[in-house]
Amino acid sequence: MENTYSEPVNEGKRGTKFQWTAEEDDKLVECLLELAGDVKWKAENGFRAGFTAKLEELLEKKLPGCGIKASPHIESRYKTLRKQYRAIADMLGPNASGFGWNDNEKMVVVEKQIFEDWVKGHPDAKGLRNKPFPHFDDLALVFGKDRASGDRAQHAIDATEELARGQENQSPTNEAETEKNAGIGEINGNDSGSQTQIPNQGSSSKNLNKKRPRSNDELIETLMETMKDFGKKYEETNGHMATIASCFKIESEEAKRRMKVFNELLKIEGLSISESIKAGELLTADTRKCDFFYSLPGDVRYDYVIQVLTDAGVNTLYV
Repeated sequence: MENTYSEPVNEGKRGTKFQWTAEEDDKLVECLLELAGDVKWKAENGFRAGFTAKLEELLEKKLPGCGIKASPHIESRYKTLRKQYRAIADMLGPNASGFGWNDNEKMVVVEKQIFEDWVKGHPDAKGLRNKPFPHFDDLALVFGKDRASGDRAQHAIDATEELARGQENQSPTNEAETEKNAGIGEINGNDSGSQTQIPNQGSSSKNLNKKRPRSNDELIETLMETMKDFGKKYEETNGHMATIASCFKIESEEAKRRMKVFNELLKIEGLSISESIKAGELLTADTRKCDFFYSLPGDVRYDYVIQVLTDAGVNTLYV
């Protein structure tokens, strides 16, 4: 299948527009998969700085003399593939209805009016209806986790620095303030004039003792106790993150099944394309019906689909 996408560039041996061939796209995706599996290059929300230069190096090995450069060729193509992958993932996600995935042709299938309404609020999806996107499954391994990323627990070193600042704020005041708190004297007025009242020495001694800096051992002990508390909170946070990750995994598996509903419907003899599209819309919109559909053996799925269409008020003779 020939690739029809093109990336605008300012220079290049192929003219003012760099035309990516199907083979070049295949090799680029292969390289992206390599980097996605390499901890030296994969970051939390994408890749580490300089990854396009690494892709240029890998592509040159796979396609000697191809002339594909990190900038602007790979940078532009990478952004295009990511944008199109995300647009398709959104159409096949739980917030969309009426979309199906033809796994044989690797493309989104949907009624024209539904798609046109969707594009009004999702312009990145423009042109992706009935258009093959052969690398969707592979790119899910490259870009899939990027969409599930969110806020993370504060790094331990940041928390330690915050703790140190808190301890510093609790440190004794400077010498002048200590002296002031200890009490210099108190001016009192009376009928015969005024006099300076000398503070009680015992009281001053007590005040000074109260403001005396804590020893290093006390500070270390406090720091260790606080770090223990932080460790417990950190473990609890990790447990919550694991639960969230499990939920994302379940949702991802369910999304993959919804994507393949249309492909399964195409295997049922006697259903027209229009009937398959409408049935796909109804099944993907109802998790219970979708699960029941997959649980049925192939020879009875036709009857169930007709029942679903009939219950929805669809005339199966003139869909």
